[in-house]
Amino acid sequence: MRYIFLIIVLLTSYSTGAFEVKPMVAELESSGSQSQQTIRISNPSDSPLTIEISAFDLLIDPNGDETLKANDDDFLIIPMTTIIPSGQSQSVIVRYIGEPILENSKAYRVAIDQASVDLEKAGQSGVGMSVSFRTLFNVVPKGAEAKLLIKNKRQVDTETWSVLLENTGNKYIRLSQAQWLIKGDEQQLLLEGAELSKALTGKILLPKSSREVSIKIPTRFNAASSDSRGQFLMLRICSYFFIYVSVMTPVFAVEVTPMVVTFSPDSRSNNASSLVHNQLPRDIAFDIQIYEIDFSQGTPKLISLDDSPLWVFPPSLFLQPGQSQQLQFRWLDKKLPSTDKSYQVSLIEQPIVNQSIDKQSQLTMLLNVNLIVHLDQPRLVPKLTIKEPHVEDGFIVTEVLNEGKGAGRLSDYEIKITKNKTLSDRILKDQLKANGYDVFFAPNSTSVIKVPIPQSLQRGSLNHLRLVLAR
Repeated sequence: MRYIFLIIVLLTSYSTGAFEVKPMVAELESSGSQSQQTIRISNPSDSPLTIEISAFDLLIDPNGDETLKANDDDFLIIPMTTIIPSGQSQSVIVRYIGEPILENSKAYRVAIDQASVDLEKAGQSGVGMSVSFRTLFNVVPKGAEAKLLIKNKRQVDTETWSVLLENTGNKYIRLSQAQWLIKGDEQQLLLEGAELSKALTGKILLPKSSREVSIKIPTRFNAASSDSRGQFLMLRICSYFFIYVSVMTPVFAVEVTPMVVTFSPDSRSNNASSLVHNQLPRDIAFDIQIYEIDFSQGTPKLISLDDSPLWVFPPSLFLQPGQSQQLQFRWLDKKLPSTDKSYQVSLIEQPIVNQSIDKQSQLTMLLNVNLIVHLDQPRLVPKLTIKEPHVEDGFIVTEVLNEGKGAGRLSDYEIKITKNKTLSDRILKDQLKANGYDVFFAPNSTSVIKVPIPQSLQRGSLNHLRLVLAR
């Protein structure tokens, strides 16, 4: 007999015995450099960890019940699946690529799921455990503000109030990060921080919405008679709390710039480079592993290369805190490949055995940092076939098949939108890329593109639409 349990971890925790996830809460902008967040997943267990990452719309009804709706279209997640060796960690890039112009903030859950293990196939019996984290991501337009109103309050029992709240603003509110002030009869109570989080049932209020929450209040305060006895409840939204957190918990990381490199192997100077900077407060050492990326199977597949034609120098790195090192890339093989190629260069941290105890904790999670190198040959060109499009949530969605030997990107093309074979609108080159959206067309692969429906077409029929990509 075997049993597999699924444990869903929300905002109350960011780690279990199985693996750890940071951060659990993130706020992004709808476009630009602040539309991206890196999630760090650490595996402190004794076994490899298989992880799958996906995104969901977060909807909350007036009773506080959450509904999740699958939505991977609004995010670019790299990688969406990964295997993390024992004692190591993996960085996952989550970038918002949805509608760049928002009226109200949007809330999402980004799920980090441990792939279930089939114990019968593994020849084992007993209890298996699958852990799932549900992180909170909010995409917020610039200048958005929350406006909180207390619509009603009532006594549920001797120590519990039910409070009806309304957010008339265009930004979400994390209710547990506010201050709750109850005052009356020459006494007052201020709830905030951990004490408030423990007393409060509802934690988030979305824009243009209302919900009822419960809060534990001492018996000396009474909701039913508060108006006649001069008692009142006041909520203050504490923006300074986030400043306090950012000062007290600095984020350390290894920065790689750029993380995507493109160069031509047949040019006179066929080398390119990235800069690796150690922002950690400790020494760090990396070995480098090179993988070829196979896009032909739909989901990208990594092929490990022991004798890679892509030369990476130096083959290993040692960086002290604050130090930087340039990684150089060059094509060494005398024979050029028949198609454009893409490679993943993985920086795999190695333990430093002679590092003193005062410079490291007894448990140090090892990092994996990945960057992408594209080999571009000007003589090879993509051959794109655009399949039948359809309309979905304000976008024209279609698959693009690249049967050519060269790679391409959506930003290389002007997008012409036709209706009944007549040109209706166009999107200029790099116009979508300026809003943080681009698609890579690898040789012999199929990709999905999403183009926002122009305002000129939103009022009429959306039948017989076609997309044409023109260089």
